[in-house]
Amino acid sequence: MKTYKISNDPSQIGGAIDFLRSELSSGKIPKKEVIRCLLASEEILSKMTEHSEDNITVTVSAFLDAVEIHFAAKGTPFDVAELENKLLFEQTDSDDDEANDAIRNMVSRIYADSLNIRYEHGTNKVTFYLKKSQFAQLINVMIALAAGLCVGYIMHRFLPSDVSASFSDNIFGSICTLFINALKMIVSPLVFCSVSSSIADFSDLKALGKLAVKVVAFYIMTSIIAIGIGLVMYRLFPIGNPELAATVGSATLGSVGKNVAAPVSIWKTIVGIIPNNIITPFNNANMLQIIFLAIVLGLATSTLSKKYPQIRTTLIILNDICTKITTVLVSLIPIVVFCSMAKMMVSIDLSALLNVASWIPLNYAGCFVMLAVYILLLLVVGRLNPLKFLHKFYPAMITAFSLASSNASLPTSIKQSEEMGISKRIYSFSLPLG
Repeated sequence: MKTYKISNDPSQIGGAIDFLRSELSSGKIPKKEVIRCLLASEEILSKMTEHSEDNITVTVSAFLDAVEIHFAAKGTPFDVAELENKLLFEQTDSDDDEANDAIRNMVSRIYADSLNIRYEHGTNKVTFYLKKSQFAQLINVMIALAAGLCVGYIMHRFLPSDVSASFSDNIFGSICTLFINALKMIVSPLVFCSVSSSIADFSDLKALGKLAVKVVAFYIMTSIIAIGIGLVMYRLFPIGNPELAATVGSATLGSVGKNVAAPVSIWKTIVGIIPNNIITPFNNANMLQIIFLAIVLGLATSTLSKKYPQIRTTLIILNDICTKITTVLVSLIPIVVFCSMAKMMVSIDLSALLNVASWIPLNYAGCFVMLAVYILLLLVVGRLNPLKFLHKFYPAMITAFSLASSNASLPTSIKQSEEMGISKRIYSFSLPLG
């Protein structure tokens, strides 16, 4: 953490910008991000000199791979609107209107998730999040997991069983249910809008067909490999209690009786892809039917895009909305992990937890074997350097590992795909499918 101070004299802003440029150039930050930060910092400092009554402190802090810039000065408050208005041209004709709209969009992108302005105890405080840590979510989840286990164990050990059970069901259980319901609510629209908007961008349907065949074939192949790895790992290192599994299985079959559904054949699955109405796939969260509807809508939109471009724009907007909602839900996952672990510990003892924990190393071993398979595919099929790929894509992998959900990690995967220069048509079609 390094600090630089200037007075409220505007002529000293250049020194602060040079300080920031020097500090940021030494880190592994893309040049365009540094320029974006310096432009915003110059306007922030300019506004702070107008409102400050004392020195302005500029601090650059870094933790893990996160980089933040903090500005602080005592004085009268100001807000983002003042910064935006300062960037706008005087509106005298239509050309200026277009320029103002463009700059508003630029300012919106700069301030959307990067800037936090607050006024506390007579001090203006501005934090610019230049680079967010890719490990933050993983660290938060691990802390929440440990805290949940501790709180649940304390409740199980020291509180009356009826009190701890009631608190666990009404508080912890309710929070977990709310989150799961919210996630189920957004997953179907997210997949639908993402697939349909990506297909709508294709003007060449032959190219789309070739891409679809390659993506589906690759997913089927890797899924079969993953199933095989799971079976082999279990055969080599069997875990669990077979007697308990048999008891649970017998109890389940006895309770269900003759209402057990017959296995669904592959042919019936294919036939069932086409729904008999539009509502049922979303009610049942049937992903195959939802993807089919998305493909149909995307193809229809693509063929009519020249005549009705508003349809494609609407799909893109809906996709952005669904992605934003998913991002907000993902940020709440540490809270849900805490409640889930606490609820589990209230209902089981420590010995049962240790039996469950024996499954974790085997699961991680299977994940590493599957990772080795992907590295081999990158070398043989993609002819890419696996180390370079992992270095660029690891944030998405860490997010997926932390959240244990491909849908929840979709925003991060899209972001990393953009930074890697992958075509939007490719990743927006392939990522939602798996």
